[in-house]
Amino acid sequence: GVRADVWVDPAVPRQDLEANLGSFYTKGAAPEGGVGLVLGAGNVVGISWLDVVHKLFVEARTVLIKFSRVAEYMGPHFERAFSGLIAAGFVRTAYGGRDDIGDYVTRHPAVGEIHLTGSASSYDAIVWGSDAAARKATGTPILDKPVTCELGNVSPLVIVPGRWSARALRLRAEDVATQITHNSSYNCNATRVVVLPECWPQREEFLDQLRRVLRSLPARPAYYPGAEETYDRYVASHDHVEVLGERAAGVLPPTLLTGLDPEEDHLVFREEPWCPIAATTVLPGDTPAAFLGRAVDFCNDRLTGTLDVTMIVDRRTKRDLGPAYDAALAGLRYGTVAVNIWSAAGFVFGGTPWGGFPGHTPEDIGSGVGFVHNARLVDRAQKGVLQGPFLLYPRPPWFVTHRFGDKALSRVAALEADPHWWRVPGIALWA
Repeated sequence: GVRADVWVDPAVPRQDLEANLGSFYTKGAAPEGGVGLVLGAGNVVGISWLDVVHKLFVEARTVLIKFSRVAEYMGPHFERAFSGLIAAGFVRTAYGGRDDIGDYVTRHPAVGEIHLTGSASSYDAIVWGSDAAARKATGTPILDKPVTCELGNVSPLVIVPGRWSARALRLRAEDVATQITHNSSYNCNATRVVVLPECWPQREEFLDQLRRVLRSLPARPAYYPGAEETYDRYVASHDHVEVLGERAAGVLPPTLLTGLDPEEDHLVFREEPWCPIAATTVLPGDTPAAFLGRAVDFCNDRLTGTLDVTMIVDRRTKRDLGPAYDAALAGLRYGTVAVNIWSAAGFVFGGTPWGGFPGHTPEDIGSGVGFVHNARLVDRAQKGVLQGPFLLYPRPPWFVTHRFGDKALSRVAALEADPHWWRVPGIALWA
C-alpha cells in the first residue's frame, strides 16, 4: 500500500522531460572517467555502500571509499561484497582518520570529486578550512573540486488532527517512538521535532501513548563519540524535560523537550541533536487545513535543514483536506516528503533520490547538495514523495516494538539475494 513518486525540478518543461531522464545512459556518450571519493558515514553502514553504487552506476565514476573510524569494522564485509569490482579496478578502500589519511585523499589530484555524509561542520572543515567564516566571506575555499553531500537536518514530524481509534493511537505512538530511538537515535532522519495541532482533542492522549512506549523500550547503547556531552547540552537548553528511562554508563534514555514555543529560537530548532532527544511544539489552527498550512510554513522557515519530513494523517481527514493536502506536499521544501510512513523509507527504497532539497550553496550548505540513490535515473530531481496507508498491518518489522524484526528482515534479505516465492511465507510468519 505504499507509493513512491519522484518529483522533477519544476524548471524542466514537460516537453523536455525525456531529455532529463536516464543519466548518461541516454545522452549518447559516457562522461569522462574520474575518481570519486566517498567519505563514509559512521552511523548507518549502508549509507556508504549505497553511495558507492550511485557513483559507479548513476554517475560513471570509479570510487575510492574511506570508511569512518566508527564504521571501520564493516570494511572487510564491504571488501567481500564488492570483491568483483575491486578486482576489476573500479573500487578501492581506505582506512584512517582525518589527520593520517583524510586530508591526503581529499586533496589528492587524482580525486576529481567528493561525496560526504556527515555534518555541516565536517563539510566546512573539508571545503573551507579552519577559518571557514573568513573564507566564505571572500569566496576562497581551500578545496577546488566538486563536493556533493548529505548533512542531515532537524527532521520534523507533523501530526494532522483527526479522530483516531485507540488502536491507531497506539500504533502511531510506536511509529513515532521508532523514529526517535531507532539506531539509538543516530540517524540523520530521526524525528527531532513533533509538530502537534492545538485544536486536536486527542493530543494529550497521543503524547501519553508515546511516553508509555518510550518508557517500555530496553536500553540502547550511546555508541557515538561525544553523545553524552551533546545530550547534556540539549537537556540544559529547556525547562520542561521528560526523561523516559534510566541513564547509566554508556546508555542515554529517550528524552522529550515538551511544550516548546514555536516562535522562539530553541537550540533543537536550529541544531540537530545527535542523541535520543526529541521535542514537541503546538501550532494553532481552527481546522486541519489551517493547521497544516501553518505546519508547512513552520517546518520550512523555523527548522534547520531540508533533508526529510514525515506527516501522519488519517484517511478521512486526508480526503477532507482536498487541495490543501496537495498544496502541503508541493509546499514542503524537503528532499523526501513522507506521509504515514517514516521518511527513512525514502533512504531504504533506493529508487527515489536521497538528499537535501535543491538550492543550498557551498556558503550556506544546509542539508547538502546533490542526490544519491536515484535508481530511476531522474537527472533533475526535486524530491521524493512517499505515501502509505494510515493503518499499517502487520506492524512494520523496523518498529522498535516488533518482537521478531530480526527474523523477519533476515528473511527479507534472503529473498533479495535469492528471489523464490517459497521464501515469502517465512517473512509473513515472522512479520
